[in-house]
Amino acid sequence: MNIRPHFHDCHQIIFIVKGAADFCVNNKKLSAAAGDIAIFSRYENHSVLGCSDEYERFVLHIDPFVVNQKSPVYSLLTDRPVDFCNIINVSSYMAEITDMFNRILIEHRSGVKLSDEMERLLIKQLLISVYIRTT
Repeated sequence: MNIRPHFHDCHQIIFIVKGAADFCVNNKKLSAAAGDIAIFSRYENHSVLGCSDEYERFVLHIDPFVVNQKSPVYSLLTDRPVDFCNIINVSSYMAEITDMFNRILIEHRSGVKLSDEMERLLIKQLLISVYIRTT
């Protein structure tokens, strides 16, 4: 799978569960594999250069209007340092991250009262979990 350079009107997180993929971000080629999370800010130009045959992933789009700019946890999405790497390895706690993505997906599909609020809380929990392990 090759996807031409593009951007989103939202933040995007890709969690690779199986296989591998190559991304191009800011003219840099980045390789990611199972246990890696790729994070792209709103309007950040990126492309997918190729994926392995057994490529499985979760894709999460985060509305930029629910991001609290003042909270340090959202710095993974906004206000990043110049040397920020879009690929973060989370393989040492892959089961925990997989569980979080599954819970977000269940909430998203449920449509029950306040499921959107629960989904936002789970996304924040995910970002906190990644943030504390990368700083």
